[in-house]
Amino acid sequence: MTIRPTPTSTDPATAYALDVAAGRIVAGPHVRDACRRHLRDLEEGPARGLVWDTAAAERFYGFCRDVLRLSEGQFDGTPFELEPSQKFICGSLFGWKRSDGFRRFRRAYIEQGKGNGKSPMVGAIGLYGLVADGEAGAQIYAAGATKEQASILFRDAVNMLDKAPRLSARIRRSGGPGREYNLAHLKSGSFFRPVSRETKKTGSGPRPHFALCDEVHEHPDGGVAVWSVRLEARARTNTAALDRETARLAEEIRALEARWQRQRAEDLAARQRDREETNALLRELRADIKTVLQRVPR
Repeated sequence: MTIRPTPTSTDPATAYALDVAAGRIVAGPHVRDACRRHLRDLEEGPARGLVWDTAAAERFYGFCRDVLRLSEGQFDGTPFELEPSQKFICGSLFGWKRSDGFRRFRRAYIEQGKGNGKSPMVGAIGLYGLVADGEAGAQIYAAGATKEQASILFRDAVNMLDKAPRLSARIRRSGGPGREYNLAHLKSGSFFRPVSRETKKTGSGPRPHFALCDEVHEHPDGGVAVWSVRLEARARTNTAALDRETARLAEEIRALEARWQRQRAEDLAARQRDREETNALLRELRADIKTVLQRVPR
């Protein structure tokens, strides 16, 4: 399938990239680089077989806005209207394609501060992959270091499903209310379920369409993410390129595992420093209190 580029002057992802590049939106260096790449590829991408398909990006935005509802706090029951930064992230994932119609980006690392709506956004991506991405037999996984952690992201998706009766009517749930462990879209033969790090030992069975790895900094190693990368390699249909891709992915896997170990060591060292600093402050505070008490007339 060949697709054609579509106008970009008003689409939200490009508008966000323009605002970041112009300094109207404050962003970190990696976000600025991603925005510059987006704008550069709008001009130069077609020569490299890249296409910006705004209709595909808008389809995901519309799914969130018209189908899904938020489920917590002051936004309970309101349509899930993506923020500009979320539209840039999701637009990049769903809108950028190769000239053959397949997606340009197969993996993404998303890092945001607490309270920026990351979990609902990722849950929406999972639900979209389950029912609206046109993939028969899609396997969607919410992956965590533990079963409880994996269930947090999955639970956000289930909560949004509870608020979307039209979508909920198309999904069969396994488990009682509040204890769901699988969402099935029978029409397409697809499912969405949580998995924990032990999944990396299960062999060749799973073939994820989307693998959503939550809170990767809390994983003791790169097991779940490496599992998803390996399965991505197995799922590729271009067998002529499989050997080259396997070698490249093996190198990425080794680098990923090394990075996980370094990050884990840095996190543990930082926590130890925090504990030592806190204990030192407490010792000083106790000494100060003792001195004050000694000065109080008896």
